[in-house]
Amino acid sequence: MPRVIVDRINGDVTKIIAQKDMGERFQQEGMSPAGGTPQQLMELVRHEIDVWHKVVVRAGIRVE
Repeated sequence: MPRVIVDRINGDVTKIIAQKDMGERFQQEGMSPAGGTPQQLMELVRHEIDVWHKVVVRAGIRVE
């Protein structure tokens, strides 16, 4: 996806989650919104993949 589009979406989402009513709505749903950069999101996703890969391997889970 072109960087300009990624940056635009990130900026818009950051503005939305900063709104008080949206923060309250997220909390009602049991979520804690955390904005950040696209790079931070990629780091989080990579970390989660690593963590859950280890869980799957240790548990012997097979995907067929």
